[in-house]
Amino acid sequence: MYQTWQVIVKHLKKHGPGLKAQGYMQNPAPLTCQPLIPQTNTPEPPHSSAPLASRETQGPLRDVTHQALVRGDLQHQDDFFDANFDDYDPEPEPDPPQPVPVNQELPLLRRQQLQQPPPDRNFIPAALPDIREPGVDQDDADAPSLVPVAFQEKAEVRYGYLTAVMANIYGHLSWIQVTNQLNHTLNTLLIANALPIFPRPVRALVSAKWHLGIDPDQWITTYAICPECWKHHTPAQLKELDSPECTVPGCDGILYSEQRDVKGKIVRTATKLNPQTSIIGSLKRMFMRPGFAKSIHDSRQNRPRPNDDEDFIMTDIHHGSVWHELETNIMHEVGEFGAVRDQSIDGRTVMKLTEHRYGLHLTMNTDWMGILENWPHSTGAIYYAINDLPWEERFLQINVICAAVLPGPKEPNVQQINHCLEPSVKELIILKNGVKMDIINKDESADVFADNEILDCDMPAAHKLSGTAGHSHDMHPCLYCDINITKINTRQGYDYSWIAADDNHVLRQSFYSRDANPVWQKAILDDHGVHWSIMNIIAGWFPLKKTVLDFMHCVFFGIIAHLFMHVLFAGYMFSSVGGRVSPKQRFKNLINSVKWPSHITRLPKNLGENQLLKKADEWRRLLTITLVLLWWSWKDENDNIPDIEPPQPPNTQALEFT
Repeated sequence: MYQTWQVIVKHLKKHGPGLKAQGYMQNPAPLTCQPLIPQTNTPEPPHSSAPLASRETQGPLRDVTHQALVRGDLQHQDDFFDANFDDYDPEPEPDPPQPVPVNQELPLLRRQQLQQPPPDRNFIPAALPDIREPGVDQDDADAPSLVPVAFQEKAEVRYGYLTAVMANIYGHLSWIQVTNQLNHTLNTLLIANALPIFPRPVRALVSAKWHLGIDPDQWITTYAICPECWKHHTPAQLKELDSPECTVPGCDGILYSEQRDVKGKIVRTATKLNPQTSIIGSLKRMFMRPGFAKSIHDSRQNRPRPNDDEDFIMTDIHHGSVWHELETNIMHEVGEFGAVRDQSIDGRTVMKLTEHRYGLHLTMNTDWMGILENWPHSTGAIYYAINDLPWEERFLQINVICAAVLPGPKEPNVQQINHCLEPSVKELIILKNGVKMDIINKDESADVFADNEILDCDMPAAHKLSGTAGHSHDMHPCLYCDINITKINTRQGYDYSWIAADDNHVLRQSFYSRDANPVWQKAILDDHGVHWSIMNIIAGWFPLKKTVLDFMHCVFFGIIAHLFMHVLFAGYMFSSVGGRVSPKQRFKNLINSVKWPSHITRLPKNLGENQLLKKADEWRRLLTITLVLLWWSWKDENDNIPDIEPPQPPNTQALEFT
């Protein structure tokens, strides 16, 4: 109740009690194309078509004040509203809605219930990010080859490279020792008159790795980024800049510093760096691996929507409906009133992704982690997994594309993460329309298509990447419905009285936010829970439909942790009455006797005393054996679980439910 009262007071101070005032519109529309403003001839701010009022409970006075703040007539909300609400007598709250049966049809979408904006008649293509993809600045001579250079050299030279690299990696020999070893091998070939003249063998460890194609640096583009907004510039662009000042309007970041080297040449050093690798380049290398192309699931013969059959049992992600909905040869177009639609490119035939032999369905994941001990430094990464691979192979390190490593020391804000995503998003748009790639043991190249099928992150990252308000937002904490923060801990938040969110509405408001000034961006975020996301320029992308629920934190850290810590143990379901044969001792003995496979996470030995597990994977392991644990802990001499209350210790205390 205290949290609910805090939110109510804050919103009363910010928006007022919603009283009616003379001279203003008396019948507010919950969502219109024109914001509710005083009936005067005052010019409207830019993008007045962006709707601001989205709540039935927000009266006209709230909207008038909002517009006054935008125009600058009021310096602060307190200049208009009195902060003392002791005399405010709110209307009595209506009776809570009755629970709706689960099988009853859900409410209509919000956009179907509210006034629609004018139809858009003029559409323009959504502009691609102003970014150069990783590796495009490399000259043909410097660009790495899909076939390692060492395969064009003699086998004995290749063997010398391999032994030197393995001595460095596995034998932990120093760079000087390995270089000497490589030179000894090549000199031996020279004495035996077996050293080739062309191509001339290299004699340094770095060059040997490059010739073998195992030097990761040759595939990585290190962008110079603005330390404030994180706008990206390739090394070639950094040299071409006229000034160290950031190129983004309104940003005060300094991109680089200059100093002279020992030869007197001016060298530019980037203030902040962001390494990224090409998704297209990674796929090209993967298709040159033996057996990779054959491992890609061929969806051309799949039956669409097999899960519509109630007797069908899903076994993999390709049994879902979204798998067959993705389209290729399309692009996003945006109308003058913000509507977003998908159109074919240059009259090309629109085809399903599953109609192509190599139509890849990608899963995107982003997460942050602390990398330094005793120091608050958080860094993250952007990953792409290929769902068309067998499930036992798709998350292997060799098959996962690490597109970017995000710098620290703090997690990026919305503007910064959008700039980090620009290279990947641009490549996804290119892949959506097909890229020619060579396939090992094939005479002809093949068209490879790819699309970002789902966004699979934890809840904070999912909100940030999908362009929606954070999970602690007062009015829009949920991606999928219109619930507010005050209903999270009440029955009303889970009785199907909510209204489902609409992807088209989110896309419209997101493009409004992209072109708006900071004041309007905050207004759109407050009223609609939406900010700009670079992901929204991908054709066919629906931020709500394709953002997966955070199952790990919701189920493992939430429901399963609550079951064990608050229901079973705090509820005295594992009593210690009975000594060595007590339910609690049986639980401890059995869980400590489980022999886990060597490749999975172990459970702590003191789980009977301390149930606070720190990793979701530990809760998952515990859930795997829960049924056996409960039966073994509670069974009687007949191996049955008695239908009686468990014995309680003499110091039992009544539980406090909050």
